[in-house]
Amino acid sequence: MEHGNITYLKDLDLPRRDYTVKVRVIRLWKQPLYNNPDQFYSTEMIVVDEQGTTMQANVLRRWFPKFESLLHESECYYIVRPTIGLNDSKYKYGNNQNKLGIFVDSDAFPCFDFSGPVYGFCFIDFKDIIEKTVPDNQALDVIGFVADVKDLKKFKTSKGKDTKKVNVILQDLDFLQNSVGSSCSTQSSRLSGMFLSLYDEYVVRSEFVTIAEITLNEVKSVLIVGTVRMIQEELPWYYFACKTCHKKVTKKCDSDEHTVGVLVDQEDVFECKTETCNNTVIEVVER
Repeated sequence: MEHGNITYLKDLDLPRRDYTVKVRVIRLWKQPLYNNPDQFYSTEMIVVDEQGTTMQANVLRRWFPKFESLLHESECYYIVRPTIGLNDSKYKYGNNQNKLGIFVDSDAFPCFDFSGPVYGFCFIDFKDIIEKTVPDNQALDVIGFVADVKDLKKFKTSKGKDTKKVNVILQDLDFLQNSVGSSCSTQSSRLSGMFLSLYDEYVVRSEFVTIAEITLNEVKSVLIVGTVRMIQEELPWYYFACKTCHKKVTKKCDSDEHTVGVLVDQEDVFECKTETCNNTVIEVVER
């Protein structure tokens, strides 16, 4: 289907609507009403175009019947005749001053030839955050892990409103740490011997082996690099073992019987055929 000329997100003009954008929905969520969390005000999205520009977009509740079943996360679309306005939110989910709106007379069509980013990441180095060279209230991505989570704190905003904040310590592979909070953030660079880098933890200090090299005569941790070829979901992940000798046992009876028209559950009976237990009925454990 021909959709005319495609306009990139960075080239959108506020007064106009006669354009078509080609985007991937990289995030999608429902925004609840402020005074009624059981009701939704809008469907919010983060979209990215083929140049890698991200922008927040939304569909208001009144237009749900037309678009709710069509729009899905990770899917690509042609959006025809969207509206555009200033994104005046204090915390922006996309690095764009504008916000895309899908209105009643807009149209959305599936796109199967999108060649832009899959995830729309905007990675920032921890040093840039610590040195405050990135703008405040800007959405960004970092590579690292959660080193610590502080206690939840209650405090009042400048307008006297009660709110809560939790600080999370993020750490990158160079030991740089960054403290981020839900309402405000502080940055610090603290070197700590408590945390190994991912490279040291999983490459330097770990032993790589093949499956054939694994032995069961000692307790140790190893790393195996492989590919999952198939998953057999119908097979149980455990087996029944004798509680006495710990060997695998067989089920002697596993059927139900009808007695005088009533279905009576019959308890499963297991036998252990080892020399130690000698075909006796035994208690089992799942191993």
